[in-house]
Amino acid sequence: MGYEVSSTCQGLMANFSHTVVDPFDAANLPNSSAANDGTYYGEHMEYLTGIIAQTNQYGDQINDAANAGNTLSSLYDSNNPLAEQLKNVALMISGGLETKVYILNVNGFDTHDNQILGSDTTLGTHANLMKQVSDAIYAFQDDLKLLGLEKRVAGMTFSEFGRQIASNASEGTDHGDAAPLFLFGDCLETSLYGPNPTIPAQVSNQAGLPMMIDFRDVYASLLRYWFGVEDATVQSMFEHSVTYHNIIGGCNLSTDEQNSMTESLSSIVYPNPCGDKATLKVNGEGGNVKIEIYDMQGRMMKSVFEGKLTLATHHIPMELDGLENGTYSVKIQQPNGVESVQLIKMRN
Repeated sequence: MGYEVSSTCQGLMANFSHTVVDPFDAANLPNSSAANDGTYYGEHMEYLTGIIAQTNQYGDQINDAANAGNTLSSLYDSNNPLAEQLKNVALMISGGLETKVYILNVNGFDTHDNQILGSDTTLGTHANLMKQVSDAIYAFQDDLKLLGLEKRVAGMTFSEFGRQIASNASEGTDHGDAAPLFLFGDCLETSLYGPNPTIPAQVSNQAGLPMMIDFRDVYASLLRYWFGVEDATVQSMFEHSVTYHNIIGGCNLSTDEQNSMTESLSSIVYPNPCGDKATLKVNGEGGNVKIEIYDMQGRMMKSVFEGKLTLATHHIPMELDGLENGTYSVKIQQPNGVESVQLIKMRN
C-alpha cells in the first residue's frame, strides 16, 4: 500500500508487488499501443507498453475486488494513515482479491529527537505513533470479525532497524539492532514471547540490546505454519539453521497439522537463557540421533551428542563453556526429521 514498492518485495531483477494507493483507482497508468517496426526503439517500446497493459490488468482485478468488498467497522480513524491502509486491505480481502501478502507503511519511527515529551515516556512522538498503530490494528481486527474473516488473516510488524538503549542529547534514540516485533490475529499466540531484556545499571555509549530471537526465524515460522510451506523449502530460503517458534494458535489448522506442529516443537532447552550449562529435553524416536549447536551464521559451534536414543523422553546435559554470549540454534537430527530449538546464552 502506497506509492513506492517496499524493499521487502524487490527481487534481484524485478519487483514482486503492485503498489496501490486507492483500490478504486488502481488501473490508472496511461498507455497507448506501439507497433514494433523491428528497430531497437520499436522492440523496447513494445515491451514497455506491454508491461503497462499488464499492470493495468492487475489494477482491474484490484478495482473489481474493491467494488465487490465491504468494510463494517466504525472504528477506523480517517486521520490515521495506517488505519486507512488497513481499511483498504480489509476491503480488498472481503472483495475476494487473492493476494497473500500486503505490505503497509508507517513513517516517523526514526526518532532521533523529541521521542518523548519532557521525561514522560507515555507522551511525545513515540507514544503517539504507538497509539496510532494500536488504534489502527484494533479497528482492523474489529472489521475482520464483523466480516467473518478474523481466522483467515495474520499480521506482523517489522522495521528497518531498532533503537539504542540510552537516549541521546536531543531526547531521542539513535539506530540500534534489536527491536520488539508484534504479531496479531485471532489465530496467533497472544502472549509475550521470549525473556525480558536485562539492562545494566550503567549503559555504555551507543549500546544496544542483544538479539534474543532471530527475526528470520519469525519469518520462517510464519512461512511454515501460516502459509504451509514445506520445511525443506523454508530451510532453503535461509543461510542459517532455522529455529521454528510456536507462534500460531490452532484455529486455522487441521488436526494433522496441529499434531505435526506439536511434534516439531516437542524439544526444549532449560534453563533458557542459560550460562555455561543447560539441558536439552528431547523425545527419542528409537534410532540414531545427532545433536549440534549452531550460531546465527549457520556455523557448527559444538557437537552435543551422537548415538542412539530409545523411544522415550531424554534429558541431555550440554556444556556451553567456550561459547560467547548470544543466540544459538540446537539442531536435533532424528530418523523422522530435523528439529531446531533456540538457545540463548547470557551469562558466564
